[in-house]
Amino acid sequence: MVYVSKVINVAESQVGYLEKSSPYNEDSFTGNAGYNNYTKYGRDLVKWVGSPYSDGVYWCDEFVDWCFITAYGLETAKQLLGGWSAYCPTSVSYFKSMGRWHTSNPQKGDVIYFLDSKNEAGHTGIVYKVDSSTVYTIEGNTSSSDGVVPNGGGVFKKSYALNYNRIYGYGRPAYDKETNWIKTDKGWRYKQGSDVARNCWIEINNSWYYFKANGYMATDEFIKSSSYKVNGILYYVDKSGVWDGKEYHWIKDNSGWWLTDDSWYAKNEWAKVDGKWYYFNDKGYMVHGKTVTINGKKYTFNNDGTLVENK
Repeated sequence: MVYVSKVINVAESQVGYLEKSSPYNEDSFTGNAGYNNYTKYGRDLVKWVGSPYSDGVYWCDEFVDWCFITAYGLETAKQLLGGWSAYCPTSVSYFKSMGRWHTSNPQKGDVIYFLDSKNEAGHTGIVYKVDSSTVYTIEGNTSSSDGVVPNGGGVFKKSYALNYNRIYGYGRPAYDKETNWIKTDKGWRYKQGSDVARNCWIEINNSWYYFKANGYMATDEFIKSSSYKVNGILYYVDKSGVWDGKEYHWIKDNSGWWLTDDSWYAKNEWAKVDGKWYYFNDKGYMVHGKTVTINGKKYTFNNDGTLVENK
């Protein structure tokens, strides 16, 4: 998938790289540092694409293209950028021809362009964050100094006020919509910070989901509320993992236990409650402390109603 995080991760991994005085030791971040514009970015682009790239030239645009190719591969990177160019005005023209040029409201993953002394696009970088007043960038061939530095010799993180008068505009590649959902052979998980969600409810697109201790989304199961005791509230999530919006609970009478929401009760069916399987007979009562035949197969239940073996 063409997620914006991929290219930003690549760009961030290059922060601190310094250009070289000669085409030697170009893979080193700091070795052979100098100001003759030799970089691994220009070297690799010559190898991967050829013209219009070259080594030993101004390389801010080459840095951007190198990050996109490293993140997505040649074909996809070319589609996202509109074409190959080491010259900022040409790169801007690609975004404009694709209808993906913006002069305000930058977004994470945009390619930012700055004006030079001729009032043309003369420097570029990748936007990695935006807040209400500031756009944050990763740029090649710049320095750590404030403001635009179009030939500064390294890869650095920078920041600018959104109304900074040298910002020309933003090219916006057509990224796929990123999602925090993770699909595995065992089920669905949901990214939450550096880990996945565990032991918690999360509201996603106006629906509630529960994620268990192992990080997997619960499905077709009754989940105990946080204040659950013997007959506390249970919540049911369907086969797609969505809470049905109702509250359920156990009720005990002289004949046994049953599971209900006061308008429905389990009957002639299995129910998974907090990770354990129960069966309710034709009168709606929980089977317990016996072996019974269900649909031609024998099952044994503990005294508390839980299935002895996995269903």
